[in-house]
Amino acid sequence: MPGYLTVFGVTALEHAFSPVPGAMERARDAGIGITLQHALVYSMAGNMRTYWGEGRTSDCTPSRAWLDSGAVIGAGTDSPVASHDPWLNVYGFATRDTKSAGIKGPQHRISIAEALRCYTVGSAAILGQGKFLGSLEVGKAADFICLDRDPLSASPEEVRAMVVRSTIVGGRRVFAAGD
Repeated sequence: MPGYLTVFGVTALEHAFSPVPGAMERARDAGIGITLQHALVYSMAGNMRTYWGEGRTSDCTPSRAWLDSGAVIGAGTDSPVASHDPWLNVYGFATRDTKSAGIKGPQHRISIAEALRCYTVGSAAILGQGKFLGSLEVGKAADFICLDRDPLSASPEEVRAMVVRSTIVGGRRVFAAGD
């Protein structure tokens, strides 16, 4: 199927830029996971506006509608096409800001908490790994990061500047700032 990716027996629609009417419901009903990458809109909105026009650019990656559809939503950055920085992506989801075209499609904003849930629980579910990954619970992999501030009480601008202080994988620290 064009536009779909099957990994570990799970089908996902990558990017989901411009869904046609009814596509969200069909994806949800078919159990197709959706991956969103605001980093692409952030980095390419200027060109999108030139070639697609203002309206289509503003409606690109309608994150709010995808979440509200009830489909399983994951998040990523699409690096190396766009910046690998997940905090820039979370900032973009929360603000709909772009590198060169200003805010596009503010009606498609999602909260920082929703963006983090897409990255964690949503992405694990799309991979069929929700029983093992995506949240901190007994019986799941103890993979997490420690940050310099609480993203749930931070402004989008503060989230954009977030710094990882340490990384724990399988219950073991594998990175600590300053090591």
